[in-house]
Amino acid sequence: MCEKCEPAAIGAGLERRRRLWEIDSNWHCSIVGTCLTLGDLRRVARKLGYKPPVDPYYDVDSYLHGYFVKLCGKPTIAAKMLEKVLNRRHAGAIRKLQKVKTVADLCDAWTAAFSIGDVPGPYWAMLSHPLIDLRLGSKIYNDVHMLSHLVGASNRADLANLRRLESDLASAQELAEQTRARSAAKIREKDARIEELEAQVASLSGRLESARKESKKAPPCAIDRDQSGAVVAHLEAQLARMTEQNEILQRDNAAFHTLVPSLRDEIQALERALGDPDEAEPGEAGCDNFRCDLKDRCLLYVGGRTRHVGQMRNLVSDWNGILLHHDGGLEQSLEELSGAILKADAVFFPTDCVSHKAMYRLKSVCQQTKKPFVPLRTSSLSCFLAGLEKTLKDGGTATSAQETPPEETRNYL
Repeated sequence: MCEKCEPAAIGAGLERRRRLWEIDSNWHCSIVGTCLTLGDLRRVARKLGYKPPVDPYYDVDSYLHGYFVKLCGKPTIAAKMLEKVLNRRHAGAIRKLQKVKTVADLCDAWTAAFSIGDVPGPYWAMLSHPLIDLRLGSKIYNDVHMLSHLVGASNRADLANLRRLESDLASAQELAEQTRARSAAKIREKDARIEELEAQVASLSGRLESARKESKKAPPCAIDRDQSGAVVAHLEAQLARMTEQNEILQRDNAAFHTLVPSLRDEIQALERALGDPDEAEPGEAGCDNFRCDLKDRCLLYVGGRTRHVGQMRNLVSDWNGILLHHDGGLEQSLEELSGAILKADAVFFPTDCVSHKAMYRLKSVCQQTKKPFVPLRTSSLSCFLAGLEKTLKDGGTATSAQETPPEETRNYL
């Protein structure tokens, strides 16, 4: 417990959370800079119709920051819009502090969050909490103020990383669209080939039937019987080849018809997860543009590609979840995999990028502990999001690994 904070009853504060303009104006700068992203500020500015001036000495983000800090002190439209974004973005942190009854407990909660680097959500939830007083608020503000000095040098790297991720998303969407177009073109080509082969099969069947009839009508001449028999044998062999080719094309066509909807679902899941929730159309399908609350559930991702794991972990963290990762036996042992499964509420693994030993081990442990697991088609970020979104939208009924065949996706949340 913080030594400087005296215990206080809940009646000592307001009966409700403080609004943004009711908070000490000295804290507004740190709230806007710490608890809101640059993307949040730009979206709100677009909705307000505010266009920062062109100034070679200051960038757009600096003007936006100063503009909104000035408007936070009064219940303006801009302040209300910022408060709405803050409450939506940090809903998980706000819920965690709802049961806090004393200033001392509030101080302990801040100390625990700050010690693990969890700052933006708890910072807004603390400063807007009905129990907050000037002394505790000043302590929290000073902690964040000093932290900004320590991490200031890394801000430029973070901005560059954000822009790189946005560029990667655009590239992934373009690549997915190209893949979908190529798959559709191949399906059309296969369909045309199937129709051509079916026409050839029908023609050969007609010729074969005609040859058989002619063979029956022909006079009993050894030469004619030999010739007609050779023709029939040739036509039968050709018909067999065409039938085999047709069956192969039918299987390929069925596979493409199955792949295209999967690719479409993965692209849509990626767009919903990394898109702009404020620009979604009213009534659009999804869970707040697929920004759901995982309610502190722990997910385990086994195998996959290391470059995707960080993005998956950030997304799951934004949805109030925790993502653990095991490399499937490359550097981490399979004994560590068993321990990680015991910590997780559900296990995901890409079938195209995981070792057989790791797959058999996780299936065995999941069956023993009745932990659900979700096999994914590929190791891509979009495939992970599609699997997670489908599981959430299927109603949240969990089935154990023993009750469902391993080829099917398990609903577990």
